[in-house]
Amino acid sequence: MKKLFFSVAFIFLSCAWAEAITLEEALSDALAKNPAIKSAKFKYESVKAKVPQSMSLNDPWFTYKPDAEMDMREPAFEITQEIPFPTKLFSRGKVAESEAKGAYEEYLEKEKVVLAEVKTTYAELYLACKMIEVNKEVKELLGQAADSATKQYSVGKTGQSDALKAQVELAKVDGNLITWEQKKSSASAKLNYLLDYPQGNQISEAEVSRDAGLVKPLDELYVSAKESRSELRAMRHMIDKAKGSLNLAGQEYLPDFMVGYERMFDAGEDMWMVGATVPVWFFMKQNYGLKEMRADLAMAENEYKSAENMVMFEIKDFYSQMDADKKLKDLYETSLLPQADQSFKASLTAYESGQTDFLGLLDSERMLLETKMQYYEILVHLEIAIAELEKTVGIEVEKCKRKVLS
Repeated sequence: MKKLFFSVAFIFLSCAWAEAITLEEALSDALAKNPAIKSAKFKYESVKAKVPQSMSLNDPWFTYKPDAEMDMREPAFEITQEIPFPTKLFSRGKVAESEAKGAYEEYLEKEKVVLAEVKTTYAELYLACKMIEVNKEVKELLGQAADSATKQYSVGKTGQSDALKAQVELAKVDGNLITWEQKKSSASAKLNYLLDYPQGNQISEAEVSRDAGLVKPLDELYVSAKESRSELRAMRHMIDKAKGSLNLAGQEYLPDFMVGYERMFDAGEDMWMVGATVPVWFFMKQNYGLKEMRADLAMAENEYKSAENMVMFEIKDFYSQMDADKKLKDLYETSLLPQADQSFKASLTAYESGQTDFLGLLDSERMLLETKMQYYEILVHLEIAIAELEKTVGIEVEKCKRKVLS
């Protein structure tokens, strides 16, 4: 009884964890739960907290001398405060602020990268679900063909080889089902990872719309990417940071100051002090500091140019992929799929009436299976291309968003 109880409980819990999820729900959960996004957000908050610190004075020094009472000429205690040249604190704040802005854009970029990965994985799950569905449909059709072959053999109209060939084809379809069940499980597990779900959770269904909206012209996407791509905006802030650091390096030739107060045991001899640094080692320190910052600025500018060129290339690449996939999708929907379906049905009718052999029937069955599988692969490739294009541009690229089916 205990074994029976635990078996029933296990089945119930397994079923309870199986669920269907829409793409909108997946994207919402990713934004709320994904650890990589949370980490990027906390990094931004950490860098942002450095801005007021960078503009603060160092803590003053307090020195107490208990032995000074033995010699009235020695101060009993001293207080000193270092004060940088006035423009340096402002410049340090600007550098830290540029770094914080860059960290914020990196946080937004991480969101977009994770969302694109969710869309891609969701499309892969959808493909696996559709491939399982197609193979089950073909298996049912093959079952009809196998029954027909068995009947033909029983009345002596054909040999036993037709029935055996049908069984071989059925076994191949069963092999396809095993493969796609595994891919479905892997895609579900990856979604669990991206959405921070328990790995015991099984996402059972996924559905995407086949109707894509109107996509903005390529020239508009180029302009939008320069304005909206978080990675490029982050790198522009890093250029600003490098410029600020170069400006700050130039200010290192200026002196810093020190203000101090000494309290004597003899109250009548209290003293104030003022000091300043003298940058006499500028030829070894400040000169090379300036050279270092110039190199950092040149590096940041060239890294930005390289990244911008890569973004422009990726936009062109994903745009051409998307355009080709849309044309192929229309071709399959209007021509290839209906023809493959009609061809198989005609072959099945012809075989049952003795007008064609079993090899002709199998060829039409394979064509139907391959055509349906290729169609769904194109459909998913289109979804992935759009997701990658949106990540690359930094905004939704469609003027009319696709509807996500639940």
